[in-house]
Parts: sequence; C-alpha cells; structure tokens
Amino acid sequence: MEKGRQRRRLLVGAAIVGMSAFALAASASPITLERIQPILSQRCAQCHAAHPTMMSTAPEGVMLDSPDNIMRNAQRLYHEAVQTKAMPLGNVTQMTDGERSEIAQWFEQGAHR
Repeated sequence: MEKGRQRRRLLVGAAIVGMSAFALAASASPITLERIQPILSQRCAQCHAAHPTMMSTAPEGVMLDSPDNIMRNAQRLYHEAVQTKAMPLGNVTQMTDGERSEIAQWFEQGAHR
C-alpha cells in the first residue's frame, strides 16, 4: 500500500513540475526586434550592410543593418541562419546556437508577417 502512495506522489509531483514548466514557457516574453538587433549587428552586418567591413558590397543585396532591412529580409534570415545554418558563411563570426534560437523564436512569433 505504501508503494502505491509513493507512486501517486511521484506522478503528482511530475505533473506539477510539468505544469510549472508549461506556465513558464507560456509566460516567457516574446523575442523583440530590439533583442535580436545586437546579434545581427555582431554576426551579420559585417557583410550584410550598406557599408560592409568584410567585403565591398552586401551579398545579393541583402542588408541587415536597420530595422526596416531586417524586417524586409526576415524570411531569408530565418532560412539561412536558422534552418540551414548556411550563414554566417563558415560561421566566420561565430554565431551561437543560442543566438540562432533567439532568431528562430523572433521569426516564429510573427516577425515574418
């Protein structure tokens, strides 16, 4: 009988922990453009800017150096930096998985609309 009580306590405890994790995820604040802009400045704008420092012109004209340019290229940014991880090329600026995750969350929360 004691074994049954212990099992029920474990199940109830696991359910409470699971619900708490869900509540934390649901209440997490959205990733804003202001939050990802520094990432893009540090990891992307050396090439993708009106005046890039690592090359003479922005590849394919894609610029990520202003809020308007970021929003205009949100789908492409998501595809290249998150889905395929093709950018930054050779990961020369060392974009982290955490930064990619933030870009993904920002995009998936509606940045592409």
